[in-house]
Amino acid sequence: MRKALPRALTSLATAACLALGASCVISGGRAEPVPVQGARTPEDLSGLLESIAGRADAEACLARARIYARLRELDGVDAPILRAKGDAADIDVLSQPAGEDLKEESADRLARHFLERARPGGGAESPFRGAPAKALHRFVLLTVAAYFGEYASRGVHADALDGLSETADELAGMEGLQPEIRKDWHVRAKTYALRADDLRASEEKDDVTPDARKFCEIALGRHLDEATRAADRGTAEKAGRGDAGRALQSYLMALAHYTVARECLVSPTPAQAHALSGMEIVARSVCELICRDP
Repeated sequence: MRKALPRALTSLATAACLALGASCVISGGRAEPVPVQGARTPEDLSGLLESIAGRADAEACLARARIYARLRELDGVDAPILRAKGDAADIDVLSQPAGEDLKEESADRLARHFLERARPGGGAESPFRGAPAKALHRFVLLTVAAYFGEYASRGVHADALDGLSETADELAGMEGLQPEIRKDWHVRAKTYALRADDLRASEEKDDVTPDARKFCEIALGRHLDEATRAADRGTAEKAGRGDAGRALQSYLMALAHYTVARECLVSPTPAQAHALSGMEIVARSVCELICRDP
């Protein structure tokens, strides 16, 4: 009986792959990796994409992410559509059962891509307007990078935290801020800097926090649901004249979820496009919250 159970599970996994209409070979209960390393030209890579078009297992999703990253390298130019497709594939890896090695690779690539977007000319469209727009947008992109970085490795996590510290410090120095919000940005800047220092001094990777794991492991479309919920919390806090720092945190969390969806949904459905339109409303709410009345 004990020996029959693993065989039964393997048979179920094989049946699931066949239901996807693909040659998804099972080895020890895990789908066979896709040999991306042997593909050296865009034609080779495109052929691999076609060969796994019907597969949705983690190995196939990881292969897509690697292929799109490789195509970007071969093009030698920034290709936001390839980055978006690759990031969507990496999110698919994180949102399903998969080995930690696969998930950490996907999280690392996502973190680095959002760090890339946060740099000047990174290609991400900002929902913010006005004087703090660039810094706020960079802060949100770095927040996303920090979540994926925490899942991936100490190094990339520390890089994102350093960026958050610098950006929070920049925001704290801007004119026209609410005093309590200015204090909040100062506290954030110090907290991120200390955490980055601790990570670089540590020799072992920390366990991923529940918040980071939840953020990283949800399916791409669900980021819009989480964005709406966080935005509602921020609005309720703001309308009730509660703690401005809590309202700000909820809004920033909403914008982080919106940003993942906006950057990685290549062909949003009409419902998703409608949900994404709420991002600009939340961005305006943030600016209203942090600035003093004229």
